[in-house]
Amino acid sequence: MKRLFVLLVCLFIPLFIGGLAGGLTVAGSGLYQNIALPDLAPPGWVFPAVWTALYALMGLSSYFAYTSLTGKSRLWKVLYAITLALNFIWPFLFFKWRVFMLSFLVILLMWAVGFVLTREFWARRPIAGILFLPYMGWLSFAAYLCYGVAMLN
Repeated sequence: MKRLFVLLVCLFIPLFIGGLAGGLTVAGSGLYQNIALPDLAPPGWVFPAVWTALYALMGLSSYFAYTSLTGKSRLWKVLYAITLALNFIWPFLFFKWRVFMLSFLVILLMWAVGFVLTREFWARRPIAGILFLPYMGWLSFAAYLCYGVAMLN
């Protein structure tokens, strides 16, 4: 029963943070349809679906890292908190304040922190690292999109 509770908390945290950031910046989401976009930019409806799945995978990763019996390192917890904070801040930078180049730089920071976090997850429990890889892939694509928007607008 305790493991189920931990799993639910681990899933709730990133989904709540992502949902809160999305809810607070939803007014700026029309921006996506009104700016020049780079090639390969998906339709706007793709983002909420992808981010929901990614936040769920992040929660699962954190669950497997948390319940791992390997190592005493708490570095992953700090990196995970930074990742969630950056994911919360980014929509404000892009959609609300429209500072596209800063948004791109924050994505690069998110990628760097995520890279180290993926390694930390993997060291604790490989499945935790594997489940974090889609997030890293999406961040790579998001960096391309954000840079394109910064250059075109």
